[in-house]
Amino acid sequence: MNQGADLLPRAQLETLEHLLALIQRLYDETAGFAAQFDDGQPWYNRGYANGMIAALTSLGYRDFVDARMRADEEGVIAGNEIMAWGKAYQHGFEVGATDVRDVIGP
Repeated sequence: MNQGADLLPRAQLETLEHLLALIQRLYDETAGFAAQFDDGQPWYNRGYANGMIAALTSLGYRDFVDARMRADEEGVIAGNEIMAWGKAYQHGFEVGATDVRDVIGP
């Protein structure tokens, strides 16, 4: 558990744990996504997970994320942005970030 966990209200900590578990599940399910050009869903799901991570980081939860997983490097889809699968990733990223802010944001 993260050192700052004792500073969060229980309900917020539980929500954060659920979000982190979802991110991990999506990461597990989308391992190797970058080689799957015939299916946009893994790209969307990986983008969703990375959007969630970006939102949690911007909201001050970087330590919680870093304690649980290693996020993809920035630019993970470099060179694929204009392709259908790259657009699926970008859309997933935007939706994942928005959903996290809706659930746990200030």
